Amino acid sequence: MKKTLRIFLCSLSLTALLAGPSIALAESSSSESSASSQESTASSESSTDFKAVTEAIKTAASAKEASVTYTNSTPITLGKAPVTETIHAYSLISLKDFSKDLEIPFGGDTQTGAVLVLDVSLKNDSDKDAYITGGFSGSIVGYNRAVSHNNNLLDETKDLTKAVVDAKQVLKAKTELRGFVVLTIGGDALKQLNKNGALSFDTLVVLANQGDKITDAIVPTASTILPTSKEGEEKRSAASKFYPDKLTAENWGTKTLISSSTDKQNVNFEGYDVTLNGYQLVDFKPNEDQASRFEKLKGGVVVLTAEITVKNKGKVALNARQTAGNLVFNDQLKLMHEGMVEVEPAKDKEVVEPGQEYTYHLAFVYSKDDYDLYKDRSLTLNVNLYDKDFKSLTKSGDITFQLKNKLKTRKPQV
Repeated sequence: MKKTLRIFLCSLSLTALLAGPSIALAESSSSESSASSQESTASSESSTDFKAVTEAIKTAASAKEASVTYTNSTPITLGKAPVTETIHAYSLISLKDFSKDLEIPFGGDTQTGAVLVLDVSLKNDSDKDAYITGGFSGSIVGYNRAVSHNNNLLDETKDLTKAVVDAKQVLKAKTELRGFVVLTIGGDALKQLNKNGALSFDTLVVLANQGDKITDAIVPTASTILPTSKEGEEKRSAASKFYPDKLTAENWGTKTLISSSTDKQNVNFEGYDVTLNGYQLVDFKPNEDQASRFEKLKGGVVVLTAEITVKNKGKVALNARQTAGNLVFNDQLKLMHEGMVEVEPAKDKEVVEPGQEYTYHLAFVYSKDDYDLYKDRSLTLNVNLYDKDFKSLTKSGDITFQLKNKLKTRKPQV
């Protein structure tokens, strides 16, 4: 009789041109002037004058010192045309010995702190107004409070949230809002940021209609990992080598590759063409914010992430979000996939009509002790598909792949 092993993780808007003569959000790229000899930059070009921004913040904060320590000028675009949200560039600016009036936003420390200044735009190229909701904030691993937006350190005509409020949270058709977002980082938070080299930035949400659910947003809520040092860049680069489950996409910790395969296997079941593109088996060390989710797994954490592509050549629409699966060890022990660590498809990609296809990453989480016990035994992946009405179209064994154990190895880390 087969046993079933389940791992339950803890539960988890006319264009507003905000660029002024002293703090420019230029349309054309130009070589950026460094505000500090200590600055590290992810791009040799920037359309944003962070040197002027730094001087303005230094004055507003009455800081003895202000210097740019890191700038990233690689645009990040969220959503998809015709409605998008873009982080054009951002810069980490360190502050020393600044006004005691800023104690609260900087967590009580006015001797050492920093601000992360982001040049962000909301653009609507459609013929219909859209609606903005939510707010900007950040989070840092190891720091238990949110890093908040502050609109008092730059001229309000440069502040994106002020522009959003003035527009009554409406992103008019054929218009763009652009400005700065300033996150304040106190001394304790800065220590953790320097340790991690990155933070998670939460963006605004754009809805097609007033009253829509957040889950139906055309620019959905998203936590974007932003490197804030060269070391942080290197970590994100290393992470890109791994399949994008939540462990990687949301920076839950460090992966070390045990083995992997890119040998493709294909199964056709009643018109549903399923291809296993490959899988990665990793040792996983969760960061301190996520460690409690995995504390019951003895000896450490092992994760197997499998990438599958499903071509719908059948008669009914599929629900990509409901894709499921299990692993069977030694034809005896069954491990269910862990949806909590899988990245779900966007709302507009959830229903897959006949003639369409989608790619999904199934993730399986188990203990290092269990891995050691079964690593030399047979390992089978079963994939289960559901229609758009949540009805199961398969049963275990209909779509099956035999996984190999001795594979290409080793050792990218995140």
